Amino acid sequence: LPAIVHTAGQPPRTHREGPSVLVLLPTRELAQQVQEVAKDYCRAMGQSLTCLFGGAPKGNQARDLERG
Repeated sequence: LPAIVHTAGQPPRTHREGPSVLVLLPTRELAQQVQEVAKDYCRAMGQSLTCLFGGAPKGNQARDLERG
């Protein structure tokens, strides 16, 4: 939540600047739980998020990153 609030106060980013925040978690399950909780907050602040982890198709994850 602090990262979402912090990025909301930053100037708008241009396309393809890369991620604003990177959160590293020890397990895929925990990462998915954090994503589930954070997505509503991100939407409310006009932000996007994606969850990346090993074992998932790389194409979908790369596309999510490119979208911002």
